[in-house]
Amino acid sequence: MKKLSNFKKKFENNPIIYLFGLFLSIALAIPAGLESYNLVQKTYYNSIGWKESEEMLINKLSPNQSIDFFNSVLGTPELVDSGEKFIDNIYRRKGYWLQAVHDRDGKVLLMSITVCSPNFYPKINNTPLYEPIVIGKDTMYSIASENFTPHYFISGATAPTYLIDEIPSSNPTKYQNLYFGINDACNFDPKNILADSYYYDSFTPLKVVDTKSPKVEYLRENMPVNTIAITAPFTKIEDLRSDFFIGVDRNELRVLPAYTDEFLQTKF
Repeated sequence: MKKLSNFKKKFENNPIIYLFGLFLSIALAIPAGLESYNLVQKTYYNSIGWKESEEMLINKLSPNQSIDFFNSVLGTPELVDSGEKFIDNIYRRKGYWLQAVHDRDGKVLLMSITVCSPNFYPKINNTPLYEPIVIGKDTMYSIASENFTPHYFISGATAPTYLIDEIPSSNPTKYQNLYFGINDACNFDPKNILADSYYYDSFTPLKVVDTKSPKVEYLRENMPVNTIAITAPFTKIEDLRSDFFIGVDRNELRVLPAYTDEFLQTKF
């Protein structure tokens, strides 16, 4: 005990030894503290924080930006498909897919988001309507009750199903095309939700859709959108549509390992 007491006095009276001990204590504590901080941060992100983080990432992006900038924000695309004039990039994020179609110069001409998680409602701020769209909450009708062009098709076999409305390019929309509605890339099947053949018979291939019919009005008023797509100003949308599906294509996604992920298989 006496030796211990003498050592304690020497330690307390010698500033060099004291500072060394303090430094050693801090050095040993920092890794444990960082590990705890990283664990808390990871737990927060995996529980609720990812929604805020992903929404912020989405709202950093816009058509007209470069594909290099998209890659710097989202990472390497999981799927790349080259058409005659354009290149389609598909990014898998937590709970959603993001599509960016760019020209040979790297300019993004179309960006689409398809949300698969039933608990993720990203607010897309930069839209041609000058007001946000909340995917998963806004309905087709709440986004546009009139002056839209329907693109509806319910597949009877393996072709993708889509129920997409279009607001065409004009001065009020900043000369951008806006698309919004339902994409079946999340294993979503409208027939299972909206009364089976009642709707299936209305949207058979090549059938002209009466947007004023009670069936279509009910669907548009009650179906939250899971997809929006926005073009760059003055984009010739006919050229893009000849090369690629607007929004992610289920037939291309279903061969990817990520397509078995829980978030991507949940019915919207």
